[in-house]
Amino acid sequence: METSEKKKRKILKWQIVLMVLGFLLLAGGITMIVFFAISDTINPALIIVGCFLLVFAFIMLSYAFLPLIQRGMIKINKQIIEENKEDLKDISSTTGEIASEGVKKVAKSAMEGVNDADKIYCKHCGQLIDSDSKFCSFCGKEQ
Repeated sequence: METSEKKKRKILKWQIVLMVLGFLLLAGGITMIVFFAISDTINPALIIVGCFLLVFAFIMLSYAFLPLIQRGMIKINKQIIEENKEDLKDISSTTGEIASEGVKKVAKSAMEGVNDADKIYCKHCGQLIDSDSKFCSFCGKEQ
């Protein structure tokens, strides 16, 4: 089994190989495009080959620099989290309280709906009263 240090060296070697190949392809692609675009005999096929070399160069360079970019992004994310730790704690506790209150309200409404099946709302004040009431027990008005 490879140690962590050996893996790092192996990855670094591949990064260097990809960088060298990427820069060589980049130089070759630019050279082909420029040379065949300004020469007396313009050769579109070789200009297209130069464009493909540029594309492959950018792909190789992207893979070569990807670990560096990832480490940078991880460092930035850790810094952002550290700077906003208190706000994140407040948000998570507030979200928990809101969710808890919401659950309580839904449960209460569901229970009231089951318990208040024989109730109606007063036409005048909106209070919950018995469905067979002739007068509201809150405002006293006729139903």
